This record gives sequence, structure tokens and C-alpha cells, in this order.
Amino acid sequence: MSVGASFEHAPLRFADRSYSGQEFRFLPILRVGAGSDRFFGYGAVGTGVGLLVVDVPDALADEERIGLDLKLAAGAQMVVWRGLFFGAEASFDLAFYGGMLGAATLPGERNDFRTDGLWLRLVGGWYF
Repeated sequence: MSVGASFEHAPLRFADRSYSGQEFRFLPILRVGAGSDRFFGYGAVGTGVGLLVVDVPDALADEERIGLDLKLAAGAQMVVWRGLFFGAEASFDLAFYGGMLGAATLPGERNDFRTDGLWLRLVGGWYF
């Protein structure tokens, strides 16, 4: 078992709209797994804060939202030299973002939303 932290960045392009954005995620991660001194397979879970910045064309400022990020992952790592490790991880990330304060909406319309993604990452680090 290990506890760590993650900072993640993902550029976004919204398929149904003509604008783009960036998503930043900060979260602690708990990894539980098994292996030998050199190889480690694991499952991971994490929850933290997400920040979404959307570049809206023809607007005076970018739109920013803070939300909750959830992560489920599985991966494998291999120590290659004195605590230096490399590996791969597949994860599913789900983030919930609230609506903008003071944003104009029609009655019954919501301006909150979520993002989700299936990611394949190459990971590396140093055990100490």
C-alpha cells in the first residue's frame, strides 16, 4: 500500500461547441497492490479538487469553475535502478463542476456539468 499525490493537466476541446479549455486536477491517491522488490501491480483510488478553465470566444474573460474529481485506476510499475521506477496506468476520471455564480440561465436550466475520461498514462518516479 502507498499514498501519494497527483497533479494532472488535460487540454480539452468541446465537440459540440467552438471553444476549448484546460482542466487541472490536484488529488491524493491511495494505491493498493502486490508484487516483488522490482515489480508492483496495483489498483488506485483518489479524490480531490479540479479546476476547469474554458476559453470562451468573444467573451471578456475565461470561464473558471472549481469541482470535485474522482479517480479509479489500475497499473503496473517496475523499479529499474535504485528506487527509480517506470510503468503504465489506465484510469477513469470523473469530475463534477458546479455552475458559475451569477450565470444567466433559463428557468429549469442548469449550468453545472461534468467531464469524464479514460486515460492511459506512462508513469515514472522515485521511491525513497
